[in-house]
Amino acid sequence: RNGWDYSFKVRAKNIFGQSDWSNNIRLRPLKKPDEPNEIHTVSGDKRITIFWFSFDNMEEPDINGRFTVISDPPTTELKAKGKHKVEFQALDNNQFYRFK
Repeated sequence: RNGWDYSFKVRAKNIFGQSDWSNNIRLRPLKKPDEPNEIHTVSGDKRITIFWFSFDNMEEPDINGRFTVISDPPTTELKAKGKHKVEFQALDNNQFYRFK
């Protein structure tokens, strides 16, 4: 939940044993991301590339979100991490597609 602090620590383990625990790190989740806007599409032969802008006011620059784009009719669900672009391939050129 946003607003609650969480603590994390890590240790490694293999067939020879396990390491000591790392130092704790505390984290408070950020707010829900803003809705992406300025959606643009570029169509090609059996493919559509979708670009967008997102103006999230993230306070932590090291936290990467993930964007999910789905098509109607369904083809596949694509996820973008650290970029604002996905490309749907192997589409039917005679089919109309909607994305959200």
